[in-house]
Amino acid sequence: QPPLRPRFDAVIFAFDGTLIASFPAIVRAWNAAFQPILGREVEPTEVIAHFGVPDIPMIRGALPADLNELEKTQAIERYFI
Repeated sequence: QPPLRPRFDAVIFAFDGTLIASFPAIVRAWNAAFQPILGREVEPTEVIAHFGVPDIPMIRGALPADLNELEKTQAIERYFI
């Protein structure tokens, strides 16, 4: 019997708003990461201002400079939960 052949040559996943409206979830993740530090909600425009950079460097770059490494790590963990 011949080996099974996949029906597709490739599968493409696009979670940037092309297939699903992911922006509200991104804003919620930012607020989970930043609200405990900033004491306020992050506005959607603030999130958009940081787009284009991979998640972890984006979060690190947006955090206040005076945070210690533990606080930065905790913020990143909250973002991904």
